[in-house]
Amino acid sequence: MGLAIKTGLLADPAVNSTETATLWRTQFDLINDLLEAHGWPCHREPERLAQRATRAQARSHSYTSLHRLRRVYAHAAADAQWTPSPLDEHGDPADDPLVRALTERLDSHLLCHSDCEGFYVPVDFTELIFDDTRQLAGGVLGSSYRLLGELVLVAPYIGVQLQAGVLTDEEATRLNRDIATQENFWIEKQAWLSLYEAATLSIDHKTAIVFS
Repeated sequence: MGLAIKTGLLADPAVNSTETATLWRTQFDLINDLLEAHGWPCHREPERLAQRATRAQARSHSYTSLHRLRRVYAHAAADAQWTPSPLDEHGDPADDPLVRALTERLDSHLLCHSDCEGFYVPVDFTELIFDDTRQLAGGVLGSSYRLLGELVLVAPYIGVQLQAGVLTDEEATRLNRDIATQENFWIEKQAWLSLYEAATLSIDHKTAIVFS
């Protein structure tokens, strides 16, 4: 089992034509109830889209890859002068005291989200939205805009070079090569690239990011 990061879920014919789509639509209805309750505009998940392409070659991830990326983000957010180093292969990023401390503040859309299920929507709200009813998968709703901003912040600390916050095709190709050859921070890069691509597609196409 691993983490799948998807966007444009209901526009996928393999999902839209199944009974599972009804369950997802129920989740999107709940998302809109939460958005409305917090004064934000509703999200209308598209069920038809032009072909969407992601430059991330990985289709699933270990939960550790996400935790490793969160560790780097936590240190970068706490100290802009921090000099990153890859985590020891036997280290547990979830045990990092700073990760725990910043997660408990409940203000990071990257840190404070389930690592196995849940949603980000293309609505630009600052504070995370928590579902007290426990009906929403993952229990917390994040913003694709805020997630993207945090990914841009952490990018240089794992060796990702952006141009005005934008990932070029050439850089995406280099990242995929680093991941394939397991260069420094390749595990963090793998999670970063999938999240970055999902966030930009989410914003461009007005689709939710789905963790499953």
